[in-house]
Amino acid sequence: WVIPSVYCPSTSMSVVYSSAWVGIDGYSNGTVEQIGTETDCNYASLVHYAWYELYPKYPVRILLAVNPGDTINAEVRYMANNQYVMTISNQTTGVSYSTTQKAASAKRQSAEWIVEAPTSAGNPLPLANFGTVNFTNASATINGVSGSIANASWQHDSITMTGTDGTVKAIPSALDSTGQAFSDTWQHQ
Repeated sequence: WVIPSVYCPSTSMSVVYSSAWVGIDGYSNGTVEQIGTETDCNYASLVHYAWYELYPKYPVRILLAVNPGDTINAEVRYMANNQYVMTISNQTTGVSYSTTQKAASAKRQSAEWIVEAPTSAGNPLPLANFGTVNFTNASATINGVSGSIANASWQHDSITMTGTDGTVKAIPSALDSTGQAFSDTWQHQ
């Protein structure tokens, strides 16, 4: 994905968030092994950073410079013995970060490509206007089978982000003809 240029609300008292990431799990269980980027508008100042998380543990910011317009490549790979290698590369700067973490309770039941507002105490935070984020070259390997999101070996679902009141916050597009790309477009804070 390309890190979006987030629109900051004109009011200096606004704090809004947007996060793009890839990961394993999270669809139907309480664990997620994920790595991605975040762009927040913190009282009219933009903040950009990269992070990883083995939810339900807290996210960890990583030392990888990221800015709007940078092209990001990310991967989460299960190795064995509850070990996950999480790698994120800033293709624009040529700098990468990788970490190996252990997640004993992870279920390894789904793969995800997400743009969302992070949550706090289980509630989604206000979603920053990220415009559109495009995911490309998306693929997964499950039980030795590799393929695109649309591979017939597994089910794939698109998820529209909604607020607790039902307000549509972000909408994913249909997959492209290769089954490896889609976009997610902001709708509402």
